[in-house]
Amino acid sequence: MRTFRDVINQMKDAYGMFEFKVAKERILLDVLETLYTRRDSDPTHIALIRNELEYVIAKD
Repeated sequence: MRTFRDVINQMKDAYGMFEFKVAKERILLDVLETLYTRRDSDPTHIALIRNELEYVIAKD
């Protein structure tokens, strides 16, 4: 199973580091907004994904 980290790393490879850093904040905000607005979103699942996002943000 692919993790969110795997997806982010694949995006970095596809778009290049500079373009990814420019777009990263918007991408992550879109992901969080989608998760929080879905009625069927499990709070535990959201927390796990949020932890993944925080790791990715801190890593760069």
